[in-house]
Amino acid sequence: MTPKFDIHDLRNAVTLDDLEKAYDGLGEEYEAEDNRYGWLGPRIAAEKTATFIDPASVVLDAGAGSGLVGLGLVKLGFETIDGIDISKVQLEVAATKGVYRHLLHARLGEHLPFPDDTYDAMVSAGTFTFGHAPASSFDEIVRVVRLGGYLVFTLPAEGDPEGYREKYEELTEMGRWSMIEWGDAFYSVPDVEPETQHRIAVFRVI
Repeated sequence: MTPKFDIHDLRNAVTLDDLEKAYDGLGEEYEAEDNRYGWLGPRIAAEKTATFIDPASVVLDAGAGSGLVGLGLVKLGFETIDGIDISKVQLEVAATKGVYRHLLHARLGEHLPFPDDTYDAMVSAGTFTFGHAPASSFDEIVRVVRLGGYLVFTLPAEGDPEGYREKYEELTEMGRWSMIEWGDAFYSVPDVEPETQHRIAVFRVI
């Protein structure tokens, strides 16, 4: 069956308002398309997170969407997971999974509604990509992840979104974080697009 939309079209959002409307409009169809594509990012990001922190840790799923990362974390024994997303509709879908402590409507790139040092780690799959979270998102995430905590997120292997490299360097030079791992590219949607690759980046707050 031909999909009603192409997930990659979401990259074309010009503003965060555009992005929010797009995800709200997709509803449950968005998760159905993730499943159709065989999107491996959530599982791989969750597994990578588990190599750095204990399952007793408090984790933020940034860009939770329909809750696939949360499901992956729970399967690995994590119990305390909060999720944020730009789409209230997608958060409603995520809530049906029953794996999140709290789900909040928030936009990456804007102030996050959490005190400093709230989380042991931030994990994200499919959010730090073209047309989505701006490079400024990392400033707030570093603030809400505690000293010694981790940021684990997928990136498109073809290259970094605008401003990301500059932000990596800025936060490194400021002594806010250090790069721990720049993962090898992996085939992220092999069932439908065998040429598409992502990688996992891991930073530690210092």
